[in-house]
Amino acid sequence: MNKTKATFLGILIWIIITLIFSQLNAASNGVYIIGFPFYFATIFFSESARSTGFRFEGDLVKLAYDLFIAFAFIVLLNIILMKLFKPSKINSDL
Repeated sequence: MNKTKATFLGILIWIIITLIFSQLNAASNGVYIIGFPFYFATIFFSESARSTGFRFEGDLVKLAYDLFIAFAFIVLLNIILMKLFKPSKINSDL
């Protein structure tokens, strides 16, 4: 497996884990909370008889932590997959 495929696999795994652990409760209380392991984005939806609203709150520090953890995960995944799928050496003496 080459590094590009391993990197895309790591990004895909991180996105799926982030979506699994996010709290997508807009139907019940109008709030989306997104992030893994730290929640870095909160989206509020409100609909009332008087108005309809949307508000976004983001935390750049927690986003930076999440991206650092994702980067470390992708690097470790690359190392593990390169060791598992390293090409075998062919004996040229035969």
